[in-house]
Amino acid sequence: MGFDRALSGIRVLPSGVKTFILGGRFPGSRHFKRRALGGYGELTLAEGRDKAREWLKLIERAVDPRAHEERQRQAEERQRRNTFAAVAEAFINDKLPAERKGREVERDIRREFVSVWGDRPITDIAPRDIREVIRTKAKTAKSKARNLLGYAKRLFAWAVNEDCYGLVTSPAAALKPSTIIGEKVSGDRILNEMELFAFFRAAKRIGYPHGVAYLLLLYTGLRLNEVADAHWREFDLPAKLWVIPKERMKAKDSRARPHAVPLTDEMLADLQALPRFADGGYLD
Repeated sequence: MGFDRALSGIRVLPSGVKTFILGGRFPGSRHFKRRALGGYGELTLAEGRDKAREWLKLIERAVDPRAHEERQRQAEERQRRNTFAAVAEAFINDKLPAERKGREVERDIRREFVSVWGDRPITDIAPRDIREVIRTKAKTAKSKARNLLGYAKRLFAWAVNEDCYGLVTSPAAALKPSTIIGEKVSGDRILNEMELFAFFRAAKRIGYPHGVAYLLLLYTGLRLNEVADAHWREFDLPAKLWVIPKERMKAKDSRARPHAVPLTDEMLADLQALPRFADGGYLD
């Protein structure tokens, strides 16, 4: 079959299975041995010859070819485990299931990051790569770009803390939204009387469940999450009082304080019209 000196030959079993083999004295052994290079069909004749040459070069350097291939296999496996897609998947499974916006964050991570960096080792992701994705998104959606940068910071910081992906520092740590996206402009738009009336009427028409949330926002001037995450235990309807615990207020640490909201008759009527379920949990 035209084998050269680098290839010992082909071993044919009674079953008809053919295997390329190489004979020689391998490192760690004083005796002549034959080892399988691979099956015929798995390797072509040319590939068998090339592999035999590679093995002979390793033997000349006192390197066991099988040990060398096992180290390569393990390195490739580590690389597969440490791709951005694999690390992102681990982060999603570990951190997001219990979060209220976990599905939204998961969707954005997959769409904006995994689709771009999926097969790359996470250690190869540089600040410029993150900056490019964020700047591209900022051209059409600055608010979304800010969120994405926050997700990137969380994911890479988590990977560093896990200490098993080869990542020592986060490439997103030093990136600032003001530098990449620009200063955040706070909205100062105030609805006029006609707009407030239109909003009120639309919320009434929407009805349960979202309409009541919109009405509470209108009545109280509270932030979205302070209303959307309201729990029945915060309300004392007979006393016409709603006390938002400090844990749900925007201020953090020692500056956070409970916030008392007096309930008007209109607010009481809307709240009392809501269904109460057995778990007695969040407003529905």
